[in-house]
Amino acid sequence: MKLLFGALLICLGSNAQESGYFGKNTFLEIDGFGQLPVFTNIFHTKGYANASGKLKESYNLLDYSFRASLSTTIDEYTSSGLEFGLKNYFINPQKGDEVNRQVLQENGTVVSESVNAKAAMIPVQEIQLMTKMLFSSSSRVPSGLSHEVGVGYCMIRIMDQHPLIEVGQGAAYDAAAISDNFVDQRMAEMKGLVFSYGIRMNYPLTRSLLFHYGFKYQYNMMLGKKKYKDYEYSDAWFSGREIWSTVNQRRQLGIMSFGMGLTLCF
Repeated sequence: MKLLFGALLICLGSNAQESGYFGKNTFLEIDGFGQLPVFTNIFHTKGYANASGKLKESYNLLDYSFRASLSTTIDEYTSSGLEFGLKNYFINPQKGDEVNRQVLQENGTVVSESVNAKAAMIPVQEIQLMTKMLFSSSSRVPSGLSHEVGVGYCMIRIMDQHPLIEVGQGAAYDAAAISDNFVDQRMAEMKGLVFSYGIRMNYPLTRSLLFHYGFKYQYNMMLGKKKYKDYEYSDAWFSGREIWSTVNQRRQLGIMSFGMGLTLCF
């Protein structure tokens, strides 16, 4: 009887030290995240959305993103992994009902122009590549309550360089001419960094599949600030400096998001 009891204790001890979720040490996470950029709408005026070819006054609302990550356990409570993310949001290219530009002439003089016009909000997309660590304090990763810390590199793209434009009466330029030369081409692609912290709850569905939901905080940083300061003058109506500054501010204000998804262990 004593021998049987001792063998049972040894088996239980071995099982408790087994890493991974039911012995599975690798897991794939797929999820979607979204946020209402409340701070953006507090500190910014309304913009214009393209509603079936017409401009409609609108707040800069939902951001959304998709993520997929592959992780492996380090020990019972810790894992590390690599994440791919795709984030989408909008920026407002104007202040008030006009667009303007400052063109640097060959003789060194600056010519300023403004047009009474409205421009649609411009879609922006980020591709994020991130390394991350997952920590669990009460159960084996990735089950239970866990904390996530990550550092990533972002490639940022302007997705619509020719937004819908509506001009007022007596404008010196028509809508097509402004739209064709609206975005400074030097800013079609930008780079940035992202630092994230998240907390989430993971619910087992089967021995290989979990459902999770949680919140994530992100601190965003744009790269190339010194270079983009020189892009103030441009024949484009949305200059390089304005684009960099607007995207940077938009990323800073969109800091908190909520998401849910599935985790497959194998």
